[in-house]
Amino acid sequence: MKGEGIPYAWANQTKIYPDSVMTQSQVTEALEIATGNQALSLTRHNKKMATRNDVIFTVWKLAGSPRVDQQIDLTNIQLNDDSYPAWQYAVQHGWTDGWITENRLNPNKPILRKEFATLVDKALNPFENLPVSIVPDGYSKN
Repeated sequence: MKGEGIPYAWANQTKIYPDSVMTQSQVTEALEIATGNQALSLTRHNKKMATRNDVIFTVWKLAGSPRVDQQIDLTNIQLNDDSYPAWQYAVQHGWTDGWITENRLNPNKPILRKEFATLVDKALNPFENLPVSIVPDGYSKN
């Protein structure tokens, strides 16, 4: 996720605003970077807020649409909803830890940056799977 650079005295600060919501284009851009996948279902240039449902379903598909053996009762996600198996998997694998309020998952609530970051880390493990270099691109000793 990208932060916002703010000049401060002699140093810079980077703010990520964890309690702010994400747009579909921000989610798409972050997932493309985290996975290297350029063909995601969310609209790239859409300023519409991304919902928890949008993100769970997309990340579940990126993870290969894994199935679960055991069904659990999800009170506000319907069995006939396309994202139902994604929610089943997400809940059982801890992707949504901390999201339940008043016994509901609130799938249509806009996703917060901190929820998105936690979900991507648990589901896709980008820091294990992406190469990270401490040498900047284009750097040459010569």
